[in-house]
Amino acid sequence: MDFREVLSGMEHRNIGHEVDPYLEAASICRKRPPTAWVAGASGFEGWRMAGNVYSSRETLAAALGTDIPGIRGAMMKAASVPAAFEKVDLPDEYGKVSASELPIPTYFANDGGPYITSGIVHASHDGKSNLSFHRMMHLGDGRFAARVVPRHLNSLLTEARTHGEELDAVVSIGADPFSLLAASTSAPFGQDELEIASSLRMDALGSPLRVMKVSEKDPVSPLGSEVVMVGRFIDERAPEGPFVDITSTYDRAGMDPGESVFEVDEVLVRRDPIMHVLLPGGLEHYLLMGIPKEPAI
Repeated sequence: MDFREVLSGMEHRNIGHEVDPYLEAASICRKRPPTAWVAGASGFEGWRMAGNVYSSRETLAAALGTDIPGIRGAMMKAASVPAAFEKVDLPDEYGKVSASELPIPTYFANDGGPYITSGIVHASHDGKSNLSFHRMMHLGDGRFAARVVPRHLNSLLTEARTHGEELDAVVSIGADPFSLLAASTSAPFGQDELEIASSLRMDALGSPLRVMKVSEKDPVSPLGSEVVMVGRFIDERAPEGPFVDITSTYDRAGMDPGESVFEVDEVLVRRDPIMHVLLPGGLEHYLLMGIPKEPAI
């Protein structure tokens, strides 16, 4: 079950006109009640955008093969009994584009720039891997300023820089629900959260998570991800923000001294790609960030 299968299996609103990634997509996401929607992306031929996809517990429960009360148990079991994932080759349906060809939304007029908010970052160094959510502001020319707080990705970055190395990473946009939920968990440092995603999928569908080998390096992308950015965190910082965070207030913490820069080497997209629009401070944001934390409360 990938992002596209979740979307096709749920009730959603097909918007009859193309939607501008600049402010308009966010405006549609803010309508109440939050309803999943799909539309063509204005100015980006061949692209669609989709928002509010995971904006209900019912949707997430169905993806996990349980009911709403069962979500907590499913998350607890996956965290305690991780499962191996399966690596596969990149399917033929993927093609290459440049980062400037992506319909990256600008959510609010005072944002520092266009932002990827639904991207999950898989990074690896010295045999340790991590999967986590990070907002990423497009700086242009295939470079992004990524908000990285002092958690596991930051630890991998520190290790790599201590050895004078860049940190290889892959950013996946429009990923399956298992990977999105796993990316919001906190496994012990060095354990790959993709194993939690695989456990969730195993319980729900009876088969492990499959991930795509997208380069000769270790980081991978969940099979079926709509957009895959292959690249490196380089030894450079850039101002990031301002940006509206989960509290629906402007966060300026990344502006000085700046955030880590992710440099894109290659962008891979599915045929007829869909950009996952995740409204900061919206219900989808709350659920994807909050549900994996609930077992610890």
